[in-house]
Amino acid sequence: MKKLGIYVIVSFLVISGFVTFKEPGWTIEHFMDVSFIVGLVLLLLGLLIWVVRGGFFDIFHSSMRMLFNFGPNRRSAEEIREAGMLSELVAVKYHHLLIVGGIYIVVNILFLVIFY
Repeated sequence: MKKLGIYVIVSFLVISGFVTFKEPGWTIEHFMDVSFIVGLVLLLLGLLIWVVRGGFFDIFHSSMRMLFNFGPNRRSAEEIREAGMLSELVAVKYHHLLIVGGIYIVVNILFLVIFY
């Protein structure tokens, strides 16, 4: 829970920085524009990491390793299999990205309902 708060604070500072440098005055519309984009990027990044860690691209990754295995550094099929799958290589946690991105999307939807 502590990390989630840190992610929210850091992302809010990023949004505040973009809003400050984008337009000279702070308005709710500027904040909504920037926070929607940041929330969408975090949400899509979290979903991408979730799909990769779930093993969806493992077969494609290992077949591309075998396909492009040529030249002086040619490895055996056993060495390629021992190198590991893509889902094992990606060690980034995606839960916090999904939660923070979802929070910003929900906040934007609430702002849209309230102000428009």
